[in-house]
Amino acid sequence: MPTIAGLLTSKTVGIMTAPEGLNAAIGELKQDANLAISLISGSQIFSKNIAMELAERSVAIQYPTLHVYCEKLSNLLTEKFRTFSGRGEMTIEVRVSDDRNHTSDGARRGYYGATGRRGGR
Repeated sequence: MPTIAGLLTSKTVGIMTAPEGLNAAIGELKQDANLAISLISGSQIFSKNIAMELAERSVAIQYPTLHVYCEKLSNLLTEKFRTFSGRGEMTIEVRVSDDRNHTSDGARRGYYGATGRRGGR
């Protein structure tokens, strides 16, 4: 049986990889802000709560990468007889690599904007 944190993480990744998810937001940002950032494939999203350095050693990495995990669960017990009725805090970490600092900084800001843009809708 999957854990609650695992279910939240898979739901978050599902929202991000949906057709109207993260890549749609990246497309909008590319047009609006004239950013040179690429779309994210499913292999660039890691949904395990492990150290990023360990994840990067285990498979071949293609940057940018997104690391999605549940950072905190709070079971508030607002609904009796439920296994879980509370809040979960999800974290999405963006890693961008480039040989020039100014281009990677712009790309990082673009990906941060795209993840935040879809989270509010």
